[in-house]
Amino acid sequence: MPVSFYGDVTPIFAMHCNGCHGEAGGLNLRSYRELMRGGNSGKTLIAGDAENSLIIQFVEGRRGEAHRMPIGGRPLTPRQIETLRRWIDEGARADDPGRAIKWATRRESVRIPIQIQCRVNTSAYLTVAVVHPVTGATLWSQTASVKSPPEQNDAGPPGKWLTWKVRPEVEWPGIVDVKLSVEHASAPAESVEIRIEPL
Repeated sequence: MPVSFYGDVTPIFAMHCNGCHGEAGGLNLRSYRELMRGGNSGKTLIAGDAENSLIIQFVEGRRGEAHRMPIGGRPLTPRQIETLRRWIDEGARADDPGRAIKWATRRESVRIPIQIQCRVNTSAYLTVAVVHPVTGATLWSQTASVKSPPEQNDAGPPGKWLTWKVRPEVEWPGIVDVKLSVEHASAPAESVEIRIEPL
C-alpha cells in the first residue's frame, strides 16, 4: 500500500517539525505546496530519490549531528524516517487531505477581543483560527502540538489547557468566527474541550 502524504507523512511533520518549520529556515512544512517549494537550502526533496533529498539527509543526521532535525527534539524513529523515505521514493505525491482531520468545530458570531482555551486528551496537532464571518478569510491563526513527554517546541502534554488571547487588528470586523481543528490525534479526540471568553 502506498504511503499517504496526509495520513502518514503530515503527522510526522506536525508532531515533530512544524514547531520550527512553519517559520524557520525559510521552510514551511505545514502544506504540501510549501514543502515542495523548498527553503533557504534549496529544494527539500527530489521526488523519486529519497537518498539525495535534503530532508532525509537532515533527519538522518548526514549533515552532521549539530544539524540533525528536529533540532532540540528527539530524533525521528527509524520507522518515521522509513515512512518519509518510502513516500519520496514513491513519487512524493499528495492525496486526500481529509485523512488528517479528527475533530473540528466552528463558533460563529464571536465578539472580540477574546481568550480561547482548548484542552485535548491525546497527542495531537491543533490549529485555531479567527476568520472573517463574511469572506471566510483567515485573520489570525496559531498551531500547537501536544504530546507526552513534550519536546522543546510542543505546547505541552495532553490534558493541559492551552490559551490564546486575540485582540483585533485595525481592519477586523467586531464580530468574527472561531475555528478549531484537531489533527493527527494518536487516539480518538473525544474529550476536546474549548472555551471562548471575552477579554
